[in-house]
Amino acid sequence: MTKGQVLATGPAPCVSMESLQNEDARLIEAALKGNADAFRRLIEKHQDVIFDLCLRMLGSLEDAEDAAQDTFLILFRHLSEFRPEHKLSNWLYTIALNNCRRRLRKRKIMRFFSLDFLTEDSEGEGSSREPASSEALPD
Repeated sequence: MTKGQVLATGPAPCVSMESLQNEDARLIEAALKGNADAFRRLIEKHQDVIFDLCLRMLGSLEDAEDAAQDTFLILFRHLSEFRPEHKLSNWLYTIALNNCRRRLRKRKIMRFFSLDFLTEDSEGEGSSREPASSEALPD
């Protein structure tokens, strides 16, 4: 074959959504039977979309990698619950969204509690904040 030579002519083969769903269903069935290679192929097929979603939501490469990995762990644990009449990509997307939302809530809570109850004194050391009211706290 010489440079610039085309192997095939005509339009590229069309891949239908139904055939993609059937492929996912076959891979899930094989994974449920213990075929680790089938599950690996599912991950490879969907990992870029899931990672991109996690990165957009979380804004950090490390957090996105962790969230994407957790998404596939959740998928693995609940694979037997998958219903073949639905698209795997939609289910994975929902798992990833919920996972990222949970992480964002946790991040927000951690940020709120991390320094709210500490104040700086003249030596730069943290001390407990006094109650806002001048009344004593109940026992």
